[in-house]
Amino acid sequence: MSLYFIALLTFSPLVLSRAYNGLNKGTIFSDEGRIVNGTEVKPYSIPFQVSVQNIQGFHFCGGSLMNEDTVITAGHCCYRQLAENLRIVVGEHDLLKESGDEQMSEVSSIKMRDDYSPFKTLNDICLLKLVKNIELNEKVSTVKLPESEEEFEGEVVVSGWGTTYFHGPTSPVLLSTTLEITSRKQCSVAYPGKIDESMICAYTEGKDSCQGDSGGPLVQDGTLVGIVSWGRGCAEVGYPGVYAKVSKFINWIEVNA
Repeated sequence: MSLYFIALLTFSPLVLSRAYNGLNKGTIFSDEGRIVNGTEVKPYSIPFQVSVQNIQGFHFCGGSLMNEDTVITAGHCCYRQLAENLRIVVGEHDLLKESGDEQMSEVSSIKMRDDYSPFKTLNDICLLKLVKNIELNEKVSTVKLPESEEEFEGEVVVSGWGTTYFHGPTSPVLLSTTLEITSRKQCSVAYPGKIDESMICAYTEGKDSCQGDSGGPLVQDGTLVGIVSWGRGCAEVGYPGVYAKVSKFINWIEVNA
């Protein structure tokens, strides 16, 4: 499979995973913004943010640095991928400019849930073990994990280098936006029969994560609440973004990290 093709998982014509498909695009990056209606973050203010790339350096998913040798990302970012074809970059802000603060590691192994479903995007979580340890410093640090079964409400922040609108251009700089956690009941109204306990939803009208943000962090006060997973289009009115609910996977993470 071509590394430039990231399969989009379709539930309805516009309900898609949020990995980035760069096929047939004239350019990978543009000077426009990225996360829908997001703002550029202060460089290194999200020190656990990871760019997941193919070995040639093509960004297609986000992730979070969990410890010095492990990145947590979305299962659909890892689906049918080979570890030797992947690398990760931390200490990154502008994907088009080197600052000297970046650290890169190739991937030694990929661990997905045995019950991951690429057709329903259930249990959409993956651990990437790194070839070399990441050096933690003032610009690179690990994300805090929630307690097992911990529940969250209120505002959360999502970040990434993904597209600025559905099938639009990606951003070279890291952006973020603030969303509100929505109840499972509300989310199920938007996506009947598709929301289960492994998911958490977040929505603010006009704001959203989008393609290329998949696998990236949804955080509250530095705690990893969710992993960007899927949604209908990007920032469509009435349709929340859907995220893998990290607190549901803590025991699995502890066993496999």
